[in-house]
Amino acid sequence: MTPYGYSNYQKNEFENGTFYNSSHENDIELKSHLDYSSEPQSAGFNVSGIIQRVSGVLAQQDCAEFAQTVLNAISSRRNPALGSLAGVFKAFVAQGDDHDLFSRKAPPGSWGYASPTGSIAGGDAAIYAQDLKTTPEVQLGYDADSTIAELFHLAGRNKSYTDEQLAKAVHASNYATEADSVIDPTTNIFDNRYNARGWKNHQAYSVYFHYIQMLHCTAVPQPPGHPRRIG
Repeated sequence: MTPYGYSNYQKNEFENGTFYNSSHENDIELKSHLDYSSEPQSAGFNVSGIIQRVSGVLAQQDCAEFAQTVLNAISSRRNPALGSLAGVFKAFVAQGDDHDLFSRKAPPGSWGYASPTGSIAGGDAAIYAQDLKTTPEVQLGYDADSTIAELFHLAGRNKSYTDEQLAKAVHASNYATEADSVIDPTTNIFDNRYNARGWKNHQAYSVYFHYIQMLHCTAVPQPPGHPRRIG
């Protein structure tokens, strides 16, 4: 279970004009490539909408390249990655006949925004996403983004990848140069000006990874030159 910082990604961010409803022209075609016999259901979630949004994002070259860079760096003999992030999502969706893929009940230890539980290899992986108590379209964007974020954790074959592992993989890559555009130095655990402000290390690693991740893999694109930023 991995809590992470979506502290700037709340209902007011969507409703104050920074929420973008991106185009999903290829979603139906992409959805048809997923291999499952019947559409999974989870009460309170637009599962087909999430599948369409997430599939569209993972098919984008920028997201695919970012994800593969991270997974290549983090995969090991003891805990190899299940494949590409698109492949991880396909395997995640294929579990849906046996249990709910999504939940509004936060698991123990969650930071309250989104968290993964179980494992894909074990057939019991699920994703918790916060109920923003807002419009269906806004909630769908949040649920799709939460799914994308948590897939990185669920990508490990034998156990979930931690926020620390994911953050260190990004920090060791060329993507580390993007940190200043989305994370204040006092919030960046890799910066010597970092101020923990009461956070535990795994929370700071989570902020580092996911805010950079959202520059490349997001179902809710931001206006050009105005990425989500945490101070």
